[in-house]
Amino acid sequence: MDEQKKTIMFVVPTLVGGGAEKTVANLSRYLTRYYNVIIVVLDDTKQKYSYGGRLIVLKTVIRKGLFGKFFSRIARARELKKIKTDNNISCSISFLLQADLLNVLSKGKERCIVSIRNNDAVLFKNGPYGLIVRYCLKHCDLIVSISEQVRKNLIATFKIAPKKITTIYNPCLTIEFKKGSSTVNPAYFSNFFTFINVARLTDQKGQWHLIRSFKVVAENYPEAKLIILGKGELEGYLKQLISDLGLEKNVTMLGFVDNPYDYLQKSDVFVFSSLFEGLGNSILEAMSYGLPIISTDCDYGPRELLSSSDNIQRARKTYVKAKYGVLCPAFDDIKYSASDQFTDQELEYAKAMMLLIENRKIFERYCALSKERAKSFDINIIANKWREVIDD
Repeated sequence: MDEQKKTIMFVVPTLVGGGAEKTVANLSRYLTRYYNVIIVVLDDTKQKYSYGGRLIVLKTVIRKGLFGKFFSRIARARELKKIKTDNNISCSISFLLQADLLNVLSKGKERCIVSIRNNDAVLFKNGPYGLIVRYCLKHCDLIVSISEQVRKNLIATFKIAPKKITTIYNPCLTIEFKKGSSTVNPAYFSNFFTFINVARLTDQKGQWHLIRSFKVVAENYPEAKLIILGKGELEGYLKQLISDLGLEKNVTMLGFVDNPYDYLQKSDVFVFSSLFEGLGNSILEAMSYGLPIISTDCDYGPRELLSSSDNIQRARKTYVKAKYGVLCPAFDDIKYSASDQFTDQELEYAKAMMLLIENRKIFERYCALSKERAKSFDINIIANKWREVIDD
């Protein structure tokens, strides 16, 4: 370690999975220029995003049972506090609730920052989850929210002093490819039009609505295809839905892939179907490759990314052509079968997809605007914002 540099710590459950884990990995690589970086993970995995600095895995294992979980978490907090002391940590930053709780419980003299990544902190404010959130927000030194709307909601819901919370968006890191370097199977893509979704297969991400909406598109444009990248507990349900709708030749589910960028650069439009969000990291990644975006106008995140003003018309009954992409009415949380009638929201989403198939001028305009918007979230810009809060 460079003794002339401060030593900072990131605490995160793992280094593989969603947007929070990827953000930690990307930031760590850039911040090693200015700090000694240590990443503490709660659970180790063979698969990891490329990261910078030194990785430490907590040794304490979570036991079974209510009391076992409680005491093992206390033991983990003690282990983390020792790591902070031994490495003279000046600032510790945690991502996701498990890590936030350990970060706060192990707080010493270091600056303690928790990052709120999603709107679920507000949605589930009552009960045990809400108690943990309140504890973390009260005892940390600074809260970093992933979007402006999440920041406003945290202030209103948990009565947080505005000076204690700031917004830093996720960084957008574009991977450059050499021409013809991709080894992705071309059979996954359509020479006509390919839509792509990258997200965990969970209730929050709402892919069953996307698949049902795409059924309408496929009936009108049989050559169109949809690729879904991600894994999760809904995999079986979604595959069965694809089969029941007769979409096996049109929809491909490929699970978690190490490098989704290969797929993004070969697709035409990125489709986002979340029921709620904090920001929508995959939207940023798709934008950096110039993909037009179709997203639900859910709470919160996509609206901030795709519109230039909070005053834009809300997509309530029909889709809205925002400045940087298309916003569609938010989906409900009901899981439908293939035999159920399409909802109004699903039909509207299908119309938005067909709009970009049919109108080349709108499609090309959104291609250019996506790249323009992505520049605002360049990794260097976002990393410098983190440096400001670390050194404050």
